Amino acid sequence: MYCVKKIIFYLLIFISTKTLLAQERKLSDFIRIDGYAKYLNTLFVPPGDTSVITDNLIHNRLNFTWFINNNFTFNTSVRNRLFWGELVKIIPGFGDIISDDPGFMDLSFVWFEKNGVVMHTIADRLNMTYQTDDIEVIIGRHRINWGVNLVWNPNDIFNSFSFFDFDYEERPGTDAALVRYYTGSADNIDLVYELGDSLETSTFAGYYKFNYKTYDLQFFAAYQNEFIVTGIGWAGDIKGAGFRGEGSLFTPTGSLQGSNQFVGAFD
Repeated sequence: MYCVKKIIFYLLIFISTKTLLAQERKLSDFIRIDGYAKYLNTLFVPPGDTSVITDNLIHNRLNFTWFINNNFTFNTSVRNRLFWGELVKIIPGFGDIISDDPGFMDLSFVWFEKNGVVMHTIADRLNMTYQTDDIEVIIGRHRINWGVNLVWNPNDIFNSFSFFDFDYEERPGTDAALVRYYTGSADNIDLVYELGDSLETSTFAGYYKFNYKTYDLQFFAAYQNEFIVTGIGWAGDIKGAGFRGEGSLFTPTGSLQGSNQFVGAFD
């Protein structure tokens, strides 16, 4: 599996390069490549201990966007991370932990793990977009962001994240097909199907966002992993002060046992 995933990455690069060479337009007209690299050092001081545990991380991100024509766009983003330090040495199976890919497509692999050094790569974006004036269709790994709040996002049922993971600005994506219809300048309807190993582990969702007076409102309903999920969110102001919030109700179905659970937040 490790070799297969490496071959997929190399094929993507090869196909993109061959396609670029066949184009008559200037490269800058339809290709955008950017990214960054940064270094993070972490120190852990265990309670009641005078020792210090260090951890080091070099984080590199590469973004590739291909504007094929006026309607189609291909996008992929690759996240490369190099870890080393005492923390890597003392955690058994560190490479397996960080390489876990919860998506339908396994686009994560560890290049090597040796002597307290681990090199990991994951493609957290890999999608094709079709867009017209009113319709947008995205297929592949991408971010479906229904959250409203700055920190806690109960409406973000597809690619939830930890606010404390400050080293991951772009946030994770999900493997899904999305159809979005724009009913106005600030209004849209989303239909989403997230791939799963079976119908029970897949997600089907509908979402509606619209503007009413000074408020942006949203409602959604979904079937997700044997739960019926319904949610509401809003963003507006009260006497000039911003006021926004969101909430989701999770109702178990099928073989699941338990009571309804509601999660909400506002700021």
